[in-house]
Amino acid sequence: NNVSNPLTVTLGNVARTAFTGAGSTAAPTKFTIALTNCPDTVSSATVKFDGTSDATENTILALTQDTGVATGVGIQLADANNNTLPLYTASEAYPLVTGDNNLDFVARYYATSATVTSGPANSTSNFTINYN
Repeated sequence: NNVSNPLTVTLGNVARTAFTGAGSTAAPTKFTIALTNCPDTVSSATVKFDGTSDATENTILALTQDTGVATGVGIQLADANNNTLPLYTASEAYPLVTGDNNLDFVARYYATSATVTSGPANSTSNFTINYN
């Protein structure tokens, strides 16, 4: 099994007014982890995302502390069925076929407070794939 890595996901520019309070989300963006040359000896895989968790909401990614960084917001991950996927938690099993497989996920901004300030809103995550 080979994985395309690194993977860049661009959520784009989002207006602060897109958020309607703590717990609201914006800019859901699909991304795909492509697995190639999967042998027929594996039938499924789970994916676990790691990274620096947000101080307010530890299930989401904290923003990288760039100059002028946005506040009151982090990045939440979800699986192909749009179920929230907390950091450090294995996803549901994705079925695999022999050969190439695309595992779809979603990244979205998540407001951690009623007030979101504008600025750079980047983050980094590592992921681990476990085959079954």
